[in-house]
Amino acid sequence: MNLIFSLLQVAAIFACVIGLAQFSVWAWQKQKRHSRMGHQTRTVTQHVPGS
Repeated sequence: MNLIFSLLQVAAIFACVIGLAQFSVWAWQKQKRHSRMGHQTRTVTQHVPGS
């Protein structure tokens, strides 16, 4: 019983670490895409008043 509990604990910790890693990568990609999109819109808004 103790062995099963410890294995479940290790599995839960492993799942948490993997979830955090996936979430951080997803958030980083989303932030990178958002900042790139913001830069494009900024250049577009700068071009509009000039023309």
